[in-house]
Amino acid sequence: IRNKIIKRINEFRVQNQTWLIHGFRKQTTKDESDGFKEEYPSSDFENIECRKRITSYVTSDEKKTLFIEVYWDGKYLPRGGLIRTIKLGFLFKNHAIPNAKNCGYSLRSIFNKIVCQRINIITHSTGTYVASSLLFNVSPSFIDLQTPPQSDIRVALTASASPGIKLFSKYYDRNTAFAFQEEDNYSVLNFINKNDFVLLKKKGFIKFPKLLGNTTLGCDFKDESKKLKEYFELNYPNSSYSEGYNTYNGDHWFKSYTKSDGFEVVMNFLYK
Repeated sequence: IRNKIIKRINEFRVQNQTWLIHGFRKQTTKDESDGFKEEYPSSDFENIECRKRITSYVTSDEKKTLFIEVYWDGKYLPRGGLIRTIKLGFLFKNHAIPNAKNCGYSLRSIFNKIVCQRINIITHSTGTYVASSLLFNVSPSFIDLQTPPQSDIRVALTASASPGIKLFSKYYDRNTAFAFQEEDNYSVLNFINKNDFVLLKKKGFIKFPKLLGNTTLGCDFKDESKKLKEYFELNYPNSSYSEGYNTYNGDHWFKSYTKSDGFEVVMNFLYK
């Protein structure tokens, strides 16, 4: 299966690839029999909306991109009540995050055989963990597969449901012959919404972004993103970490990020 995927990807001889990685608790497609409601968009729908926005921006043959979507979590669980919310929190911390990390690690065996040298990755929410374990060794067990060797990999984190420094402290722990410490082949943009109520885990005026899985990076809680930027400047001086801001509203949905005016920053970062 993996070899068929690699062969299919390499058949598209374009200069750019765009990988879309959704977040936790996303129904893959609309299925009303499974409790789906219109106000809870599926990952498939939100990916389509993202592709529309990018396609309208990428018009020249030089910037033409191949879209590849990663579906790693198909568990849709509706909100409702304190008990269900707590259960979701434990599911996110104890199962979704480890699963996202394993998915990213497994993607290395595909990336290592991709011919295209310019790869853009857009993640939403917990998708940050998929991308991070793909790109560097977030834990000691992620060391036997080579990290992606492509010369230009750009990662746009939208609504990142993760901590900052704690996750990226292993950013330079990679298995590669690429001289990345001299001139990094990775660059990162954090697309922030300070009012994202899911990341803030907001209840009234009280916020719990570190409870049941730290989600401070995407909402820049207590300057988490600023601290990570300073950490990059000190520890990874030849690597790029930048920020952009979504002020659309307090929604956590991927479509609310991709439809916002601020998403122009993401497109300039990926396709300039």
